[in-house]
Amino acid sequence: METRYLRTLAVVAQTGSFSKTAQQLHITQSAVSQRIKWLEDHFGRELFNRTSTRLLLTDAGKVALEKAHEILALEDQMVEELENLEHGHPLRVSCTPTFGTVQLPQALNRFMLRNYEITDIQLLFHVPEQAMVELREGHIELAVIEHCGRMDFEEFATYTLPDDELVFVSAHTLNLPKGRCELSQLREHTLYVRKEGCSSRSLLENNLRQRHLSLRDFRKTVVTDGLVVTIEAVRAGAGIAFISRSLVEKDLAEGILREHHVHGFNHQRNRTLVVNWNRRNDPAVKAFISCIFNTFNLPSPVEDDSATG
Repeated sequence: METRYLRTLAVVAQTGSFSKTAQQLHITQSAVSQRIKWLEDHFGRELFNRTSTRLLLTDAGKVALEKAHEILALEDQMVEELENLEHGHPLRVSCTPTFGTVQLPQALNRFMLRNYEITDIQLLFHVPEQAMVELREGHIELAVIEHCGRMDFEEFATYTLPDDELVFVSAHTLNLPKGRCELSQLREHTLYVRKEGCSSRSLLENNLRQRHLSLRDFRKTVVTDGLVVTIEAVRAGAGIAFISRSLVEKDLAEGILREHHVHGFNHQRNRTLVVNWNRRNDPAVKAFISCIFNTFNLPSPVEDDSATG
């Protein structure tokens, strides 16, 4: 049996449509229909219920899909391992822009000095939910995820990192009081905020929700997808932001920016290093884990062969 038939089955189950599957796989709708019919003839069972507007799996289809996923995963793993025999396995790391700006450069420098033989490293920025998807699909080896509250990490190896403190920041020209500040004072200004899915925004929205407020209760809201834009706008006095304190420590120390805390607000978000279970014992992965923990001046939770090699 050709695995392309099983891949077609998986996509039809996801889209619920022959036409959408054809578009996604770049084949004709007739080809999709023929592949599903071949599978049904081969197994002697109907795999989809065609009586509704959306194709739904029958009981037999659910069994076939579950096993198809297992077979396709094994094929993908085989192809990847065969390619790695020639080219070596890349190290693919995901993190948030905050970690990527503040801690990642130090961790990467430590890693490169110890592991000069590794030539393929990919560094990617993802919001938490996207990073989880990439991990599940095996597209990355590890991710530093900043999150609000608990997340379902059951299928991964995880290591707890220090929490990240978020604060409101403003330029001194706005004349907001340093330290403790009333939320009503902050709401008089334009708020620069990250896109949906970013944990800094989620934490802020959770805090506001507890006070029966939302982002709309600020004077204006500007959504940005870049930390540089946000920080430069705040420095210029164009508004305020709720961001990681680590991003602006220098500006705070020099008096360029002021930090503000709201009584009763949760200013802490969790930070977890999440590792693909199948790659947790890879020497390069273990070495990178050690470098991340060393960046926080913490001992490594794993045995790092590169540190003694």
